[in-house]
Amino acid sequence: MLYKTNIVLLVGLTDFGDFSPKKVTIWTTSKNLVLCSSFPFTSKITVAKINKVRMIVGERNFLHIYSTGDMKVLHTFNISDISLGKLVLSGNSDKNVWLCFSTSKDEGVVNVYDTLYPTSVKTLIKAHKSPILKMCLNYEGDRLATCSCKGTIIRIFSLPKGEKICTFKRGISSAFIFCMNFSRNSEKLISTSDTGMLHVFDIKEEIENLEKNKESRGFIKVMGRGLLTGLSALMPQDYEDSFGTSGASINFVNENLKMSNLVGFSNDKIKEAFCFTSDGAFSLLSINYANKTIDKIYERNMKDLKSTFEENN
Repeated sequence: MLYKTNIVLLVGLTDFGDFSPKKVTIWTTSKNLVLCSSFPFTSKITVAKINKVRMIVGERNFLHIYSTGDMKVLHTFNISDISLGKLVLSGNSDKNVWLCFSTSKDEGVVNVYDTLYPTSVKTLIKAHKSPILKMCLNYEGDRLATCSCKGTIIRIFSLPKGEKICTFKRGISSAFIFCMNFSRNSEKLISTSDTGMLHVFDIKEEIENLEKNKESRGFIKVMGRGLLTGLSALMPQDYEDSFGTSGASINFVNENLKMSNLVGFSNDKIKEAFCFTSDGAFSLLSINYANKTIDKIYERNMKDLKSTFEENN
């Protein structure tokens, strides 16, 4: 959905009217009608993103950049293997209009393009040693969070230069990360995985700790770093940051989180989070940073709402 508007970008699961797996349709919720629909692509669409000025459509062997206003194609890349989660587009087009993506062939490298001038790569970020699994951008479009298929490490980078801001340790054992999202002020990051855990990472606190560590270097610390460097060399892919990085500031465990889900902070409120699971369950969560706890405020299954609606009608 296009941020703060009634415009929704839709791709059909099967052919039905204006909707098709090979077409993108721009639909308005306020008037409940189709604004425009693309011509059919040669193959099924794997990923589609939109902001105020650009629309990105990925299919089997190509990635297309369109102008949102007139649906005119501006540039096409001969790129394959881009799936949902491995491509993100800045939502705040007033300042940054970055397109970040990684294919299975990139082996942990993120390609950053300026979609206003998309003919050449702006930055290549060597984010992980293993293939990228998930990425997300903050509201301002100047921070990128990445995780690999290992799911042990989450890294935060600045855009467009791609400098590493901080690194978080999600866990030692591998996990499939379902979703990651920044808070509106970019100070927190929330994530869920198939371990059934929800993590809240404190970016602001981690940056402050890194600054303090820079100011207090000494002989013991240098020796300690040398030892950690030697140990990390013996560790497999993506475990090189397992030492000397911070974990989540708050953890929340729930069996429902073991299934595919979407999680994020509620609007501007970093003290509330929401979670949608693939079975139709919706949860609203309260985050207490002082006590480092998370409690459920509200929980409802969308299937129950559908049944209630059908009974009343």
